[in-house]
Amino acid sequence: MDRERLRLDRIRDPQEQERELRQLLADHRLNCVPPRSGAPAPLPCSGGKHRLGIDDCYFRLLGARRALDIAHNEFGWVLVDGAEKKAPGWLQLRCP
Repeated sequence: MDRERLRLDRIRDPQEQERELRQLLADHRLNCVPPRSGAPAPLPCSGGKHRLGIDDCYFRLLGARRALDIAHNEFGWVLVDGAEKKAPGWLQLRCP
């Protein structure tokens, strides 16, 4: 049983769900490690190698379109080719 999933499924406020989605997307582990020592803090991936799957418990109230808007416009993620088949229950994103 996934306690985090159960917690997210109980969210009934769209603004709270939007905060949860942003918190997930802002996670520092989604950024690439700097390419050389002494480089600034982790940089967003520019190689398009990183992928992220987001379950609808993070965006059910918002809708997949709004979740994708947030992911793309605020964090730079884009939809993986062919991922439309799995939406709206699952969003598959990649670095641009």
